[in-house]
Amino acid sequence: MGINAQLTDELGNVESEILDPLDRLNAWLGALPDLQSTTCVQYIDPYGDTVFNRMQMEPFLAEWVAVENLASTLDDKGQCGAIRALAIRCRDSAHLYLKFIGD
Repeated sequence: MGINAQLTDELGNVESEILDPLDRLNAWLGALPDLQSTTCVQYIDPYGDTVFNRMQMEPFLAEWVAVENLASTLDDKGQCGAIRALAIRCRDSAHLYLKFIGD
């Protein structure tokens, strides 16, 4: 099992979820040459939970471009695009959180 992404509300209710059964996200993060210089993406924990709020979405989205550039297949691009869509919804709405659930 990989790192799943969820959009949750302030009560923890899941509004949307992107599953990662092939552990693609962890592979992409490991392939980023400058992961340690990122503001948000470096903190996605492959073994625990990571939660971002809407104030963190602008830097997250800017950094997510590098992750998207690593996606090579249509499935990979679709998964990256789906996570970007969750991040945009989080950015544009109060009381929503982008949560990554590691193994």
